[in-house]
Amino acid sequence: MHDIAVLGVGPAGALCAWELTSQGADVVAIDKGRGAGGRLSTRRAGDARFDHGAQYFTIRDPALRGRSAAWAAAGAISRWEGPFGTLTSRGFAPRPPSSDRWVGTPGMNGLLKHLLQ
Repeated sequence: MHDIAVLGVGPAGALCAWELTSQGADVVAIDKGRGAGGRLSTRRAGDARFDHGAQYFTIRDPALRGRSAAWAAAGAISRWEGPFGTLTSRGFAPRPPSSDRWVGTPGMNGLLKHLLQ
């Protein structure tokens, strides 16, 4: 028997389950899909893998920002260094991002899998 059930294992559910477990609760995480994901889902088709939700995510909360270094060190996330800008009638106009951009590794659900271990 578990203390708490977390229903839905997208980013919020996975982080909730991780936080409750770190506080000593016995947690079971349940999702309607085959695995963790939500807006950070990674799908497979044969040998191909693709992320079909968020392109990247930001970490604005100071408490989570402090944890991002540990997640990066564990290989669960990495900075996304792709081009950022606006598409105009003259073409692509690069601009600096307003905050750090992160991706799960090796796919977007990498962070969720790490949190649910």
